[in-house]
Amino acid sequence: MGKAIKDARAEVEKCAWVMDYFADNGKTFINDEVLNTDARKSITTYEPLGVLGSIMPWNFPYWQALRVAAPNLMVGNTIVLKPASATMGCGIEIEKAFNKSGLPDGVFQTIVGDSSIVDILIDSQDINAVTLTGSVPAGSKVAQRATSQIKKCVLELGGSDPFIVCDDADIEKASSGAVKGRFINNGQSCIATERFVVVKKLCSKN
Repeated sequence: MGKAIKDARAEVEKCAWVMDYFADNGKTFINDEVLNTDARKSITTYEPLGVLGSIMPWNFPYWQALRVAAPNLMVGNTIVLKPASATMGCGIEIEKAFNKSGLPDGVFQTIVGDSSIVDILIDSQDINAVTLTGSVPAGSKVAQRATSQIKKCVLELGGSDPFIVCDDADIEKASSGAVKGRFINNGQSCIATERFVVVKKLCSKN
């Protein structure tokens, strides 16, 4: 998707971290929890939902797909990934990597196409839940279609992020952070800084 090599490597390293984290902790997260109630015995138990339709963006094509896949695969769900049309190759490579690792056939699948296949994915009787990372308008459409079929839906939509500089800030570090916060991935990031808030006292000093 045109990312600088340094940033691409950082994204891959972050993906490796998330896979390791959920491999190490996945079972712990789904342990049964014994509750104190009026009943003789009450337990909260966690069970897989089934097949998750994962609709992911182009700006972090590996991270966005794998941060969803890692916890879901570890707890027993399977994944159908619909990558952005601009980064279909990344989605295909993720599937290849999972297959190479020994994951059973069909546990992680990638489908390719433009946005027109999203409705087909959501409507599939094999899909039990849907998640999307993208714009608010896209999230609204996905949520309407999924919830109309009583399918669980998780959305990560656009942010509106302030960069706040307090009066005790290290100006050099704050300046570096401000630039990175605004220009990371050329600004194509859901956590990119949208606005800067600097206390008046600090402005008067500089």
